Amino acid sequence: MSLRVLVGVKRVIDYAVKVRVRPDHLGVVTDGVKHSMNPFDEIAVEEAIRLREKKHVKEIIAVSCGPAQSQETLRHALALGVDQAIHVQVNPKDYANMEPLHVAKIFKKIVEDHRVDLVMLGKQAIDDDCNQTGQLLAALLDWPQATQISEVSIVNSKQLNVWREIDGGRELLECDLPAVLTTDLRLNEPRYATLPNIMKAKKKPIIQKVPSDFQVDIKPHQQIIDLVDPPARKGGEMVAVPLDCLVYFLSFYAACYVGVDAEDMKEARILASKTLLSNYAVEGKEFVITYQVYNVGEKPALNVRLVDENFPADQFELIKGMMTAYWERIPGGVNVSHSIFVKPLLRGEMNYSAAEITYSVADSLEERKAYSTAPETGYIYRLKDYERKFEPHYSDWAVFVLMITPSLVLPAFLWIKSSRKYQLLAHSNHRKQH
Repeated sequence: MSLRVLVGVKRVIDYAVKVRVRPDHLGVVTDGVKHSMNPFDEIAVEEAIRLREKKHVKEIIAVSCGPAQSQETLRHALALGVDQAIHVQVNPKDYANMEPLHVAKIFKKIVEDHRVDLVMLGKQAIDDDCNQTGQLLAALLDWPQATQISEVSIVNSKQLNVWREIDGGRELLECDLPAVLTTDLRLNEPRYATLPNIMKAKKKPIIQKVPSDFQVDIKPHQQIIDLVDPPARKGGEMVAVPLDCLVYFLSFYAACYVGVDAEDMKEARILASKTLLSNYAVEGKEFVITYQVYNVGEKPALNVRLVDENFPADQFELIKGMMTAYWERIPGGVNVSHSIFVKPLLRGEMNYSAAEITYSVADSLEERKAYSTAPETGYIYRLKDYERKFEPHYSDWAVFVLMITPSLVLPAFLWIKSSRKYQLLAHSNHRKQH
């Protein structure tokens, strides 16, 4: 498969910078402020690179519309792995009036000139939050579109599947190619550019264009009238608690913790916890789950059985331990533990549910149930992503050492050479004097 992908990248004020309004109230202060690639665009770049690694894509073209400083953003895209970069230079005055429609028209011409099969854009830029460019481009090209995608899968050269997160869950869409996609935050986690790739990106050419090359006139259709800071948030106010609410709460507390629990404590009562001992769950690498079972009652719990059905065989491989644990008797005030080692076979989100514990009380045939605590929803990383994120990066350090070695060795060599020369000169002068 040989798709050609276009990704749009925008230079925006860094998300960690506190934005300040200009004195004229017609914009924000951009001079002397740290800028970076729009985070949603960086996700689009990462996903395009991953599709190329899967042999679905043959070329990735990054395009940025903006002033000369936008080349820094394109250099970053090249360092991440983009094949070609196009800079549509817009002077600062026109850039202040540039709208999503202007960008969409420019992208349309580039798509037609380079025979692009797939366009991937961030769903919005964090500076103006318009969320319009992808939709406008799809309309101009008369292509199908899928917005705010959280997962994408190429079926063949004519079709792809995308997943979108909606209020009721996830939505699966079948989309014909060519198409326009806009990316959401959950699609992936962008990689870091390595030092060798950063150095190579500085030498790669960037194609220079201007809007007039695409017959696009940056004529504003809207005007900013006034821009103001949000009003300061008012301090909180303490509200007096009505007497009847206080009486109700005290009555409820007394019923729960004095009456009911005091009686329950005389019998066996099981509390349990389920804990992941590994910081990260990784596809193909085992991790540990431990269960702590406490009998907080006074009498022993009999025939205690713990069952966890959270790890089906088609998604997890049991390495060590058993999904079912059994204790014949747990005395009052005693806790026991159980651990299992499992290996995830698939990657993605994981909903860790509670384990079920059944037990009986002495002098009673009634079976009781208890449930362990449940860890929060976690994520199972792909092994390649895990290694890329947490590996020591020895090769990067080796390149770094090679780059700084000349700056350390050369001064030392010159100092030794000059020192020897000075010693010879001093010795020669000493011999002449005698």
